[in-house]
Amino acid sequence: MKNLLTLCLLILVYTTQAQIAKISTTGKYYFVDLEGKQIKKLGSWKYAKSMDIYTGWMQVKDSNGVKFLLDKTGKTYKVAYQLKDIQSDTQALDLSQQSLTSLPAEVLQATQLKVLLLHSTGLEALPQTIAQLTNLECLNLRGNDLTELPAIIGKFTHLKKLDLESNELTRLPVTIGKLTKLESLNLNYNYLMQLPSSIGKLINLKKLEIQDNQAQLDKLPSSMGKLTSLLR
Repeated sequence: MKNLLTLCLLILVYTTQAQIAKISTTGKYYFVDLEGKQIKKLGSWKYAKSMDIYTGWMQVKDSNGVKFLLDKTGKTYKVAYQLKDIQSDTQALDLSQQSLTSLPAEVLQATQLKVLLLHSTGLEALPQTIAQLTNLECLNLRGNDLTELPAIIGKFTHLKKLDLESNELTRLPVTIGKLTKLESLNLNYNYLMQLPSSIGKLINLKKLEIQDNQAQLDKLPSSMGKLTSLLR
């Protein structure tokens, strides 16, 4: 168990491996690695910004000025940054650092969303109706005031990335074990006292971050030994 505890408390530090460069002859942006070599799978764009260290996404525009979020594999999601800009083909919504006391109806009605970024919005709770967003693959709730995660989180069976860093969570619902496609779970800087044994059902989990939970999280469930996909 001691070895398991050591393994699970290992923090996998994410480092940005891409930055922006501009091709002077064409005026297009492209991405390069730390050695200055072009990352071809990330394409070239009319406009681009460096990867956001909080969300892990890059903001780009195509030749028509359409805005997308780009992930490190080269996958794109048409994005809106304001509620009024949500369309039927909008796949990502980024309301980060916008003041929200609750989730607006426009968000809950956008059931086609695959990416929802709500970093530092002041959210204190998630409504039960968020369960309507069953297509979500990425949910970023970092830097809010959440004290609990509703059991309906288990409805997000397509979710691959869940970021809950810097909230006020004291526990996780048992239903988190239903997120069997989850690959990345960030629980840093909360008040967790224990993890549910159902976390051992997250068979595709590659990255687990549980740093600094007020020194209260000192015992991990034995079921975590089943998380054989965790990166070492």
